[in-house]
Amino acid sequence: MRNYLTTNDLARLSGYTRAQICNWAKAGKIPGKRVLGPGKRYRFVDPDVTRMWAEVKSKRLSVDELMLECIKAIVSGVIQRERDRGADPPEPSDVVGEVFRQLNDSNDPVQLFKKWARAVWEQRFEDLPHVP
Repeated sequence: MRNYLTTNDLARLSGYTRAQICNWAKAGKIPGKRVLGPGKRYRFVDPDVTRMWAEVKSKRLSVDELMLECIKAIVSGVIQRERDRGADPPEPSDVVGEVFRQLNDSNDPVQLFKKWARAVWEQRFEDLPHVP
């Protein structure tokens, strides 16, 4: 099995055409490390990031919809973490309030949000916000 994704693979995963994928690759808008070599300009090492990018593209989510889905995943992760600990899970509204409070108090809210999104993706729920 090969360890890279081609533009055809990304087109199949995302539902866009190969030409659109090539244009995004030329513009540097596809995350992930590119495989360098003769004739291999648009091959990407097969990390979770590139595959996830293609899945998000297939859903054709706007930035706002993507942020909302990420917040839903963070809330679910916090509730799951508390259930795994045997504690009573907090109310979803309490978790959302704590997420926005921490983002508001943060010096770098974008980096904090990325940290939480990465923690949800890697299922490291201990890195998610703690609700008092």
